[in-house]
Amino acid sequence: MTATQLANPAETEHAAPERLYSLDALKTRIERVRAELDARGLDSMLVSHPQNRNYLIGFGGEDAPPLDTAGMLLVGPDSLVLVTDGRYTIQAAGELYPELGIEVVARQGRVATAIAEQVAKRKYKRLGFETAHLLHMLWRSIDKSLPDTDLIPVTRVVEPLRMIKSNDEMAILRKAITISDQAFNIVSKRLTPGMTEKQAAWDIERTMRDLGADERAFGTIMASGPNGAMAHAVPGNRLLREGEPIVIDMGARLDGYNSDMTRTIILGEPTDKFREIYNIVLAAHLAAERGIKAGMSGVECDKLARDVIDAAGYGDTFTHSLGHGIGLEVHEGPSFSKMSEDTMEEGNVMSVEPGIYIEGWGGVRIEDLVLVRHDDAEVLTLADKHPAY
Repeated sequence: MTATQLANPAETEHAAPERLYSLDALKTRIERVRAELDARGLDSMLVSHPQNRNYLIGFGGEDAPPLDTAGMLLVGPDSLVLVTDGRYTIQAAGELYPELGIEVVARQGRVATAIAEQVAKRKYKRLGFETAHLLHMLWRSIDKSLPDTDLIPVTRVVEPLRMIKSNDEMAILRKAITISDQAFNIVSKRLTPGMTEKQAAWDIERTMRDLGADERAFGTIMASGPNGAMAHAVPGNRLLREGEPIVIDMGARLDGYNSDMTRTIILGEPTDKFREIYNIVLAAHLAAERGIKAGMSGVECDKLARDVIDAAGYGDTFTHSLGHGIGLEVHEGPSFSKMSEDTMEEGNVMSVEPGIYIEGWGGVRIEDLVLVRHDDAEVLTLADKHPAY
């Protein structure tokens, strides 16, 4: 994480703004986006995705999707305009580098109207928009207001840049991962029969905050017994019991970046069924972590774990992909899956999370985050895996 220093701190009572990204990093990202727009025959692009906006200019305003936005970024060949509102102007002034020359427009009326005004003012003719994010109602309003501008749907302009994590990003991710590691190791030792799933999940979330997380990365999964057969179960009032698997999927958010890990534990003596399923999943998990490296396809990486589970006779119960990229979003590119079109590159941070889910009994999932390197993958998640099961 980097911070800019005021030339003379004694001249102001305010601390220098702390920024996640260096000025050079943001300049490089913006230049690469402009080059991509030029290659696609576009003279401008509207960035509505909040994480993409943050990644390009370092503005971390909190959106309340789908209707409320902290701001949209208009990228032109020689200008940058952040269309926001009065709630965020002070934050923008503190977070944006003056050297980037970003014009902050505090809209008075509808966001679509303000954006259309800025596009028309600059006479852009071919405006790209993020088709996977911009609401249709906003697109329609902007389109109606710009009869002389073609709105062109685009995908994968900013997202490919985000797949390769910089040293600054890795420093934050490692801290977020350490928080979730420590929280699991603390809380897993104090879970007891009779606690509800909700109580246990809250203990996880509270502990992550106590350890320095800004917030949870996503809704914590605490799935006991049969509930563990649902990969994305929601914690309820079911009591934790001895002899049942408990799937714990958790993550911490720090400075906008997320961790994600899953462990499966059992209270009391493990049953023979639990040992069988757990050790199959663990073998699949370790096979993938040992085999992943740059240059492999997402399909090949997925197959490393899937083949182990298939060979054990549980292929039909591994119902999701092996993993996904993570960073400013919990789920982002690239992916490990049977349908992946991605090729792994050095600097990808990926989840490795095989699982087996059996209706009426429960499930087992084990998940780490790994950093893809030239010849291997560095395992970033270090929380206990209880291999003695």
